[in-house]
Amino acid sequence: MRKLLIINKAPYGHLVDSYKWCLYLRTDYDITFVGLGNPVPGTDADGIHVVSVRTRKSRLLTGAVFLASCLYHLFAFRGIAIVVFFEQCGILKRLFPRKRIHLDIRTLSVSKDSRHREHYDQLVRKAVLSYDSVSAISEGVLKRLPVENKKSLVLPLGSDVISTARKQYENIRLLYVGTFDGRDLHKTIEGLSLFAARHPSADIAYHIVGYGFGDEEKKLKRLSASLRLEDKIVFHGRIPHENLSDIMGQCNVGVCFVPVTDYYNIQPPTKTYEYAMSGLFVIATATDENKKLVTPDNGILISDDAESFASALEYVEAHKRRFEERKIRTSLHDCTWKAIVDDTLAPFLESLRP
Repeated sequence: MRKLLIINKAPYGHLVDSYKWCLYLRTDYDITFVGLGNPVPGTDADGIHVVSVRTRKSRLLTGAVFLASCLYHLFAFRGIAIVVFFEQCGILKRLFPRKRIHLDIRTLSVSKDSRHREHYDQLVRKAVLSYDSVSAISEGVLKRLPVENKKSLVLPLGSDVISTARKQYENIRLLYVGTFDGRDLHKTIEGLSLFAARHPSADIAYHIVGYGFGDEEKKLKRLSASLRLEDKIVFHGRIPHENLSDIMGQCNVGVCFVPVTDYYNIQPPTKTYEYAMSGLFVIATATDENKKLVTPDNGILISDDAESFASALEYVEAHKRRFEERKIRTSLHDCTWKAIVDDTLAPFLESLRP
């Protein structure tokens, strides 16, 4: 059987992309996955050789041990290797220039700090120079990389159906899933307040799943309280991806709210796929990537401000009985992980074979 090595500086199952690659390639490849930390509980590792590098108290030591493990597995490996970008990954290809090692870029920086963004993106560009083949999450990301004279492709995001629960759209049950950092999520709460003031009898609730660094969650809760929305907003904290089915099943409108900036424009949002495939009508900010996914059949595009969010809720309130679950679910049918692996990743891996 053909051999595939995936190196990812994250635990097995933590990043959905590489996890799904493993699941849908394992019938055709003998796969070894090298990651940092223990596999995510509940993930399917059947048929995958998972190497979990133990974390240490010292970040420097942890990084050094992880890098040493990567080098060890590459040294004896005979097959195709995929490295998901991490800061020191350029050394892998430089030390093994004749090995078939492919570099994948899942993201460029979305930090609000321009200096941090430039520093991180420069590290990515420098790593790209070392590799012979490169993939990126979107055409926008790929265009910002030095991939001239390299074999390259867009390896997009996808989703599987998280919830199969039948939908009804008589009320509005909003759902946000994701990080609170850098997303300006407070604007959705302010928008809900505007909507509630205009439509006091509307049956609406907002379920917020996720986490943030620092006191971001506390700030959102304080804002909710100050706007007297405690009876409409529920903060669930962090819920593991594999346990999202219940909350997805309870809700019928997904919120994909990111600032409309040049750096978010090129980042496809995972949740747009997941919401639509689970039957949730999508309220999404109008980034370039969301414009490719959101149509009148599955959602509405908005600006990244509170008033636009309130207007979207008014649209949902006025049109909710016309929403068609089948159209929403099938609108992104060609974006399943299986389709992406079968139609894009697997043929590309074949092209890398000598």
